[in-house]
Amino acid sequence: MTLLLAASAVPAAADLLNVELTISYGAADNFPANSHLVGTANFYLDVNGPQPTDSPGLIFLDVFDRNVTVIEDPSLVENPCITDGTCGVDTSVRGTAGGFAVFAFPSRVDFPSIEPDLAPIIPIGTLALTDPCRHRPGDPCTQSGQLVAYDPGPVVVGTWEIKMSLVPEPNGVALVATAIVLLAWSRRR
Repeated sequence: MTLLLAASAVPAAADLLNVELTISYGAADNFPANSHLVGTANFYLDVNGPQPTDSPGLIFLDVFDRNVTVIEDPSLVENPCITDGTCGVDTSVRGTAGGFAVFAFPSRVDFPSIEPDLAPIIPIGTLALTDPCRHRPGDPCTQSGQLVAYDPGPVVVGTWEIKMSLVPEPNGVALVATAIVLLAWSRRR
C-alpha cells in the first residue's frame, strides 16, 4: 500500500511525500484454516509537534483527541511541516484475522496483556535530516513493528514496516523542454 501526501517548506513549491506500508501476515496455528488479515491503516499529521519515535509507551487513538488528516484539513498541504521537523506523520493499524482483533504495535513496546479498546497511534517520524527514523543521512525514514492478534492474549501474527521519503522533483530543464514541445505541438494543430 502506498500513500502520497503533499508537503513542502514553501506553499508554492509543494513536495510529494511517498509513504510505503508493507505488511507480512502469517496466521497462528490455532486460527481457522485460510485465515486472512483484513484491516485499515490511517495516517495522521501530528501538527502539535512530532511524537518521539523511540518512546517505550503507547498512545491510543481517542476520537476526541486525535491528529488531523490532510483530507480533513487541506490547509496542512499549504503550510507543510514534515520536511522541517515541526510536525510528524503517525499511523494506526487495526483489523481482524481468524475472527480475532489485530493491532499494529511499534517494535520497542510491551504488548498489552488484554485487547485494547482503541488502536495505538504509532509515531513514524519526520523528514528532517536529524530525525532518528533515518538510520543514515539520505536514507528514508523507516519504522517497523509487529501485528498482534488477541486470542484472548497477545499472539504475534505478522510484521509491518513503513518507509517514508520525498518524491524527487523533476529536473527543471526537462520541464521546460516538455513545455516547449507541447507548445509547438499545440501550434501545429
